[in-house]
Amino acid sequence: MKTDGAKNAPQLCLSLNEKNKSMKDHGTQDKINQEEWENPDNWSSIYFSKKDSRTCVPKRNPKHGWTINFGSPSGARWIYYFFGIFLLIGGILGAAFLAFVIMGIK
Repeated sequence: MKTDGAKNAPQLCLSLNEKNKSMKDHGTQDKINQEEWENPDNWSSIYFSKKDSRTCVPKRNPKHGWTINFGSPSGARWIYYFFGIFLLIGGILGAAFLAFVIMGIK
């Protein structure tokens, strides 16, 4: 079963994964990535493996799409981006609500 199909990968994940690969250790790292992906200890509701060099990996059932490897440095950055966007949107909506309340607009 081939699980790292580049044809099915989202373009963003593809570019992040290619950036992390070293041409020297290409074959060895691919084997490590596959072993880490198959290890059930790396899976809970998220995928976390520091040995896996990929940022985006297929889910346990590849038909369900892709997920982020939160063990990689770039995967951890995605957490910050995700929460940052929600904080920004929440701040904007909160400020707009306060402006309406202060101005008495109904």
